[in-house]
Amino acid sequence: MMKQKGSSLSFLCGFIVIFLLPVSLQAVTVRFVTGMWGVDNQGNVAPAYIPFGESHEESLPTCILEASGLPDDEQIIHDYSDDTFSWTCGPVGGAGSTATILTGETTAPNTITQPGSYTLTITGYTRYYIQRNVNGAPVLDGPFTATLEPANDHYSLSRPVKVVEVVSIQGHGKVSTRKTAPRQRGAGTLNDNGSRREFDSGIRTPDSMNRDGGTPEESGCVPWTDGETIYAQPGAKINLNMYLNPGIAIDDDSRAKIQWGGFGNVLVNANDPRNVIITPTGFGNGLAVACFGSNCRVMQIRCVPMAVHKVEFPNRIRIKKDTTGAIYGDTAWLDNDMDGISDMIDANADSSKPYHPVAYCSTDYLQAKAKFKPNEKKCDGTTLLQESEYDARADVKRVRYSIFYAPFVVSNAVNYNANGTEVGNENEYHFAGSPYVAYFPTWAIIWYIGFGENGTSDENLVWEDSYSTHELYLTYNGHESSYETVFHIGCTQANGSTQESDIVDNIWSYFSGLQVKRKDNTPLTYYHSFLTYVYDYENLLLNTDGQCGAWADFLWEVLDIQINNVEILYRKIEADILNSDGFIVKYWTFADNGVSNNSYSHFNLLDIYNYVFPKSYQWGRIAEVTYTTGTHGQNDNYPASFFNNHQMLEYNSFYFDPSYGLKHISLQSIDNTLSGFFKMSSLNSLNIIDIVHFMKNPDGNQVKIAGGRSGN
Repeated sequence: MMKQKGSSLSFLCGFIVIFLLPVSLQAVTVRFVTGMWGVDNQGNVAPAYIPFGESHEESLPTCILEASGLPDDEQIIHDYSDDTFSWTCGPVGGAGSTATILTGETTAPNTITQPGSYTLTITGYTRYYIQRNVNGAPVLDGPFTATLEPANDHYSLSRPVKVVEVVSIQGHGKVSTRKTAPRQRGAGTLNDNGSRREFDSGIRTPDSMNRDGGTPEESGCVPWTDGETIYAQPGAKINLNMYLNPGIAIDDDSRAKIQWGGFGNVLVNANDPRNVIITPTGFGNGLAVACFGSNCRVMQIRCVPMAVHKVEFPNRIRIKKDTTGAIYGDTAWLDNDMDGISDMIDANADSSKPYHPVAYCSTDYLQAKAKFKPNEKKCDGTTLLQESEYDARADVKRVRYSIFYAPFVVSNAVNYNANGTEVGNENEYHFAGSPYVAYFPTWAIIWYIGFGENGTSDENLVWEDSYSTHELYLTYNGHESSYETVFHIGCTQANGSTQESDIVDNIWSYFSGLQVKRKDNTPLTYYHSFLTYVYDYENLLLNTDGQCGAWADFLWEVLDIQINNVEILYRKIEADILNSDGFIVKYWTFADNGVSNNSYSHFNLLDIYNYVFPKSYQWGRIAEVTYTTGTHGQNDNYPASFFNNHQMLEYNSFYFDPSYGLKHISLQSIDNTLSGFFKMSSLNSLNIIDIVHFMKNPDGNQVKIAGGRSGN
């Protein structure tokens, strides 16, 4: 049977105290069961979390207590509205700082200056506020405990209260403790031109609005640093964590106070709202904002455009450097300062092109491999971002590309990875269906770079374009590696040719002009020094002067690189008259009457064995034949002219002599370029040559093909 003692049940403005009176106070145990503050399964009261710097109000809970030791039929409801309670406020185990305690209808003092106990009489309801002091310091360093006790010790109720502060935002190796963003015109450095804007996070906090007074950081005077900046791309998933001090448990009270704002889409972790994934949706600079109540920290997110940094062509024809024979490296284009212009050193024989030349057979496919980097400087405004400084990456990266000034344009998208990607494959994107020769001095590839999450379609990516520029040589059907000048002469002179015969004629037209130059514009000469011992085209390119064999070899190489299996014959021409040792090329002057009476009617004596000097022939006391006006050769009007043989090429029944730029229709035509023939003899017992006999070139043909290498 239930008995009621005292006054009827009364309400104290939102809280009810229900007390079960024991039969004997000494024999009864009273404990807190539940209330607005809540208890866990151990009977512990849930703590209150108060954001640092924020006023806080909380009504006292309804207190329901149970007592053990009472008979089941004796339960007493008691109204404590007139009881006296003590209020204890202070940090755990330490001195407190000034706090303001505002109560409802009480007799408590309004200010507590240090931890201690104060008595108040509850006549209605009680609220308390935790506020910051006038100097901006925390009210109490916390955690601290507020305890409400009745003076008659019937029961005790304690409420742990923690003053909680957001101390930092962290993620991807970056940490920010800023309360506000720097004050600036845009979101770049303090001195930028304001071309970028800082995107709103969607959260307004007292800290972020406080632009005057306080510390330099709070007033926005300290620029962002790279250590507190996340660099990302549109679609990148940026994982950030909010760090609180002191650490707290995640319950309904704390969960309700945690807020995130960000530049883009914000996905808060449902299990732990201190963790978030922010996905930017566009380029620009913005903020990630982490708040506990109105206490916040901010971190910068810079969503920067990517641009092509490096380009390789794995399936290109290898090109050798003219002066060293070294093959140009795999990187054909490299932009280290990300200004859109390649800045390679020693990249091309043409010094105006800071990128490598690239060669392909005209019927081959393109395979380009590119690597991209942020086209952005670090917070200092001068240094470029490094790869380790932009950890946040999109899950899917794709590249579209198109090519200027080439027979095809490709705009398909391909997947991209951090180490580069290949575009084009063996069955697509051929330069042409049929062979031809081409030269593109500034061949451009546009790289459209898009970034997004998994499942993002190409149409939904944010596409940014950047360019790489290349010098492209397309051979007719050749695939062999050779020197840069070889490709340059062949492709520039036969540019647009689609027939083998046209290629030969166009290239020959250049050689016949007798002004052949290395790609770096250095003239290549024929026997400029009468003592040159350069026999091959490699050393001709290196030393720039060579014999007829070097020039024949050079023309062969230029044609052979263009036309695979071209039917070219290498011809060695020798004298074919009276055991002649050689011939002299026009023009030589014979004395009116020679001393000799036979076919070799003239002779020159030698006072010294070596009669050939760098730019002249020097004879002895008798010289009936002298070299007067030479036949013009490559970049030299007076080349050497005293030979044992002469070398040239035969193609389609024509003889091509690149040394003199002459095209002959027959051996007779070759013979017609000679002033005469010579043979050597000796007048001494030591058999040392000391006389050269000369014969004027008689009518008819006196030369023959003595040998030479065959075509491919």
